[in-house]
Amino acid sequence: MLHQVLGWVHQLRHRIAGTAPPEGDFAALERDFIRKTVCPGFEWVERASPSPLILPEKPLEDCRVALVSTAGIYLKGQRPFSFGLQGDASFRVVPADVEASELRVRHPGYDVSRARKNLNCVFPWQHLSALGRERRIGGSARRHYSFMGFALNTDELEQESIAELAQLLVADQVDFTLLCPA
Repeated sequence: MLHQVLGWVHQLRHRIAGTAPPEGDFAALERDFIRKTVCPGFEWVERASPSPLILPEKPLEDCRVALVSTAGIYLKGQRPFSFGLQGDASFRVVPADVEASELRVRHPGYDVSRARKNLNCVFPWQHLSALGRERRIGGSARRHYSFMGFALNTDELEQESIAELAQLLVADQVDFTLLCPA
């Protein structure tokens, strides 16, 4: 299932960017890229069952929506994500009203040169704001979040970073979170 979802995301990313995806199994291509560039023994972490589906308690038109990405987005002036052997389980806070010129991207798991041309293909914060202006959602949260998406220490990711992120989402009264894997 993970491989199928990654493939769909990969296809969508290329469709938005107007580029042709490489041929082959996307998950295998990504695994091999990570093995070649960062971690020779890399394997995907797969769960026995998927996360439960939790539907919003109110219509999407009334929901405040936050964006959580694994694209490796950070602000100019913030500490870049680490490319160390264990990856980086931390996340960066990105204000919803940030200008594109203030954003940076750093990720060892994909070619970021295309993402730099249009950051909305991996971090669609401007599209989310537009949906709020059109009243298709209740509004964009005041801040969004980005992980790098390469973290071998999944305990730190789950027990520390995700717990902290959940507190921030609750504090911002977010009703719906759009997860954007990169």
